[in-house]
Amino acid sequence: MQGGEFLERPKEYTIEAEVGQLEVTTFEIKKGSKKVFSTKRDIFPETGPREAHLAICEQQLGPEHPHTATSLNNLAGLYDAQGKDEQAEPLLKRALAIREQQLGPEHPHTAIARENYISLLRAMGREAEVKQVEGGNTF
Repeated sequence: MQGGEFLERPKEYTIEAEVGQLEVTTFEIKKGSKKVFSTKRDIFPETGPREAHLAICEQQLGPEHPHTATSLNNLAGLYDAQGKDEQAEPLLKRALAIREQQLGPEHPHTAIARENYISLLRAMGREAEVKQVEGGNTF
């Protein structure tokens, strides 16, 4: 290899969880500090990485943990981007409920969860529910 070029050995991570064994392998080729090539292989049995992450959070941290709420929010964001609003809505609602319970209604993370939920409800044309959520009558 010539000046500044190197080949990084693959890094492997394994997580044991209720969803089965998860493997992530990354492989990068760099030229100086610039990444020239990168590949990532994810193996998730019967689920995608965000679904698996949610399952791990629920199992390891509990269903009411703030990190579980973050995982719910991230999965809902994926569903929203895929046009799966009906699947995203209950996840955002649950994330908001967890954050309100664990962090309080005035916490900045709760405010973000509320705005995410309101934004989805508006996109779905559910203005009556938007008014309820804005008024603090979420659940």
